[in-house]
Amino acid sequence: MPETPLTNRPKMHTGVPSSLTSAHRSVMRAVAVADAPCGLWFLEAVAAHTGTTSDERIDATVEELIVRGFLVDTAAGLRLSSIALRDDVLRDTPPSVRQALREAAAEALADAGRPAQAARQLLRVLPAVSRSASALAARLAVDPAVGPSLAADLLLAAPAPGAAEARLAWLVDVADNLYWRAGWTRRCGCCTGRSPPTGTGHASGRCCSGGSAPTTRPSVPRCP
Repeated sequence: MPETPLTNRPKMHTGVPSSLTSAHRSVMRAVAVADAPCGLWFLEAVAAHTGTTSDERIDATVEELIVRGFLVDTAAGLRLSSIALRDDVLRDTPPSVRQALREAAAEALADAGRPAQAARQLLRVLPAVSRSASALAARLAVDPAVGPSLAADLLLAAPAPGAAEARLAWLVDVADNLYWRAGWTRRCGCCTGRSPPTGTGHASGRCCSGGSAPTTRPSVPRCP
């Protein structure tokens, strides 16, 4: 197959031109914090969570950025045209804005049923997060779909929520999550890193390969 002439190749950018509009910058920043190729739904969700508004539709902005060579549309989703450009976009984003974007990304991913990806976003900005992001971190730490390593990282990084009684209940839930996950990992190597299937397997006390999973919770002392 003949090589594509240089004049017909997509443009590659490694800087953030000052000529970009605020709509362009908002989309590029959202793509940059995604940490992986993302879809239009993600960009729209982040914009909704951050309250970013524009007279131009996001899909139209995306198309323009693709034509201009700033974005690349792949089977996996949208990404910036180079790692260098992504680094420049993140460097060009004020820290407070970058934190708000990551919190919004975490909320969007959690809403979309992707708790592990949401947890990774929050770990980049914890412990200095908003009250809503702190509450999300507390929920994710007890989500069985979040692996034990991520759950432990959230537990260490995020402040425990609420008053003493609520904090104790949260810590018990976290302990349960880590205990059950550790039990599955010890007894069933095939399930390491996976969420338990619903309705069968671990949910009924059996490993997917026929072994036994722990069926009782650890003894966690409670205050009288």
